[in-house]
Amino acid sequence: MAQWTPQFLAYAGDLIALVASQLAAAYAGVKAIEAAVHFDKGFYYTYAGASSTGNLLGLWELLSVILFLTWSLGISIVGYVEGALLWERYEAMETVGQTVTIVEGYKYLALGCVIGVGAWISGLALGDSADKLLGFFDEYADDTHSEATDKDGNVDPDGTAIVYDLGFHFVTLLFSYLTISAIAIGAYAFGYTYLGQGDAAADAAAAASG
Repeated sequence: MAQWTPQFLAYAGDLIALVASQLAAAYAGVKAIEAAVHFDKGFYYTYAGASSTGNLLGLWELLSVILFLTWSLGISIVGYVEGALLWERYEAMETVGQTVTIVEGYKYLALGCVIGVGAWISGLALGDSADKLLGFFDEYADDTHSEATDKDGNVDPDGTAIVYDLGFHFVTLLFSYLTISAIAIGAYAFGYTYLGQGDAAADAAAAASG
C-alpha cells in the first residue's frame, strides 16, 4: 500500500472525474447519432404530404438530437473544467508548501468519484434511452398519413394524430432528459461546492493570497 500516497489518491480522483465525464459524453453522443441517423427510413418523401406538422417531422427530430448532443458537449466541457479546478487546487497547495494529508487524499478521491460516477450514470442512462426517445421519429415517418376513425366512420382532420403523438412524446422526452440530467448536475454541483474544502486547502489559499 506504499504507493497509495495522499498525492496519488488526490490525482487519481482528478483522473476519474475527467475520464468518466468524457466517457459519458462520448457514449451519449454516439448513442444519439445511432438512434437518429438511418439510411433505410425517416426520409422526407416518406412522411411529407399529409399535414404541415407532419412535414416538419425531420425538424422535430433534429431539435431533439441537438438537445442530446448539447448535453454531451456540456458534460465534456464541465468535466474538463472541474478536472482543471481540482488540478489547480493541488498545484496551489504544492506551491505554498502544503502537503495533502491521507484524509484529504481520500476526500479528493471520493470527490472525483462522485463527479465521474455521477456523469457516467447520467450518460449511460441518456445513451440507452436514445434508441426509444429519438428512434420514435424515424419509426413514425410512415404513419404521418394515418388518422383515427370514430365509431361513425368519421376520420380526424389531417395532422390530428401527429399533434397528439408529438405532444405526448415530447413531454416524455423532456422529462426524461431533465431527470437524467439532474444526476450529472447534482454530481458536478456537489464537486464544485466542496472543491477546495479542508484545512490544508484553506491554509494554502490564505498563504497564496497573503
